[in-house]
Amino acid sequence: MSRVTPAERRALEAVLAYGTVKGAAYATGKSPWTVARQLASVRDRLNVTTTVEAVRVVFIDGDKPAA
Repeated sequence: MSRVTPAERRALEAVLAYGTVKGAAYATGKSPWTVARQLASVRDRLNVTTTVEAVRVVFIDGDKPAA
């Protein structure tokens, strides 16, 4: 089971695609605050400090559950 919600995953994908929280928010029709909060939640859930680390965990490492 994934440790991030579908909405959080979409926020990560949008930031990855558009480069900024503001660009991701505009593209997804959400407020920048909402996107920023979703990214913060992802970082907390994955116990990482940067969005880049979160992208690595979710998209490269496959977001495997902690052992």
